[in-house]
Amino acid sequence: MFGRRNQHDEGVRRHEEFLRIQEQREEESRQEFRRRDEEFHEFMREMALRHEKVYGPMIVEMEENRKQLRANTEAVLRRLDRFDEPGGATA
Repeated sequence: MFGRRNQHDEGVRRHEEFLRIQEQREEESRQEFRRRDEEFHEFMREMALRHEKVYGPMIVEMEENRKQLRANTEAVLRRLDRFDEPGGATA
């Protein structure tokens, strides 16, 4: 009878040890996840800053070029419209 009791106690002890180890591993896994998550957020922040630094001025320049192109187009269209006026270049 004591043999079965000892076996049962040993089984309970092993199960409790298993649960303790499993909980410890889960906590280590959560900590590792948090660490990686923080590293990822820092990486993404750095990438966003680099992107802004590189592409920000490029976007401004493209906008300036777009405005200049629009002004040039309007100037060309005004000249073309003069051809259609009475007494213009086609007369």
